[in-house]
Amino acid sequence: MVLAEPGGFTWTQTEAYLSRSNKIKLFSEALNNALYPEQFFAGRNEHEILDYKASFFGSFENAPGNTIGNAGPYPFWRNGAVAFSALIDNAEQRGFDFTTNLQQYPTKILFLYSELNQAYQLEWAKTVAAPYPKVQIEAIKGAGHEMLHFGWDNVYSKSLTYLNELK
Repeated sequence: MVLAEPGGFTWTQTEAYLSRSNKIKLFSEALNNALYPEQFFAGRNEHEILDYKASFFGSFENAPGNTIGNAGPYPFWRNGAVAFSALIDNAEQRGFDFTTNLQQYPTKILFLYSELNQAYQLEWAKTVAAPYPKVQIEAIKGAGHEMLHFGWDNVYSKSLTYLNELK
C-alpha cells in the first residue's frame, strides 16, 4: 500500500490538518482576490457556482495561506463543494476512526509526504502513520500537497522501488 499525505485516519487528526492547511489571513490580497468575483456570479445552477468558488478559492494563485506548498495550478475537473461540505458536516456530527485493526496489517506500507507542504511535514506523517506496525516514510522533495502532479517522477520512483521490494 502506498499512501500520499492522508490528512488523518480519525476526525480529530483530519480536523487538525485542515485547520493548518486552510488558514485564512484576514485582510490579505489572496482573500480579497478570492472574494471579489462574488459580485459577478449569476446563474441558476447553484452547485456549479459553488464548485467554481471552491476551485477559485483553492487554486494556487488565490489560496489564502498557500501552506500546502504547490508550485502552481494543477489540472482538475471540479471540486464538488456541496459534497465536500456534506462530508465535513457528517464528520463533525459523527466523527470517524479508521485506525481500528490497522496494527494487524502485516505488510510494510510506503507513506509519502511532500517536502513543501508546511501543514504536513515529517512529524505529522509519523503521527498519522503510527497505527501501522511497519511503515517506510519518505519525503517527496520539491513538491507540495499535489505531489502526484508536481512530484510525479519522485513519487513513481519511490513507489516502484517499494512495490518491487514486496515481490
